[in-house]
Amino acid sequence: MLGRLDSILAKELLNGQKVVVVRCEEICMWGGLVRQKMKHMRFLRKRMNTKPSHGLILFPAPANILWRTIR
Repeated sequence: MLGRLDSILAKELLNGQKVVVVRCEEICMWGGLVRQKMKHMRFLRKRMNTKPSHGLILFPAPANILWRTIR
C-alpha cells in the first residue's frame, strides 16, 4: 500500500497540489504484522561496517518513512 499511495501523492505534488496525509502510522508498509516488525527491526539495524557513526541516516517514524519514499 505504501508504494501505491506514494505514486499517487507524488503525481499530485508534481501537479502543484498541496497534500496532507493523516494517520500515516496506520499505513501497511511491508505486509503482515510479524513480517512487518521483523523487517522494521532489520531496517533499524543497518549501519556502515568501517565507521558506524557515518552510516545511513534512518528515519524510524512512519511519517518520515513516508516522506523519504515520496521524495
